[in-house]
Amino acid sequence: MQSLFMETELTIHKFRLQLEPKSLTAQSIDRNDSWTKIAEIAREEHHDAIARFLENITIQLSDSPIRQ
Repeated sequence: MQSLFMETELTIHKFRLQLEPKSLTAQSIDRNDSWTKIAEIAREEHHDAIARFLENITIQLSDSPIRQ
């Protein structure tokens, strides 16, 4: 589980490096918003791949028996 978390954070960081500072998604990442919030803003800015990725990870973690 920890590995999944770290890989997700690394993916977010790498994606952030591609964004302009004025991007709402970049600002959301910089504020350290939740993955759900970042995904919501990313989808609004048409960054569908990262939005889908974060949504899937969030679902996967919430369905994990460790968290229940």
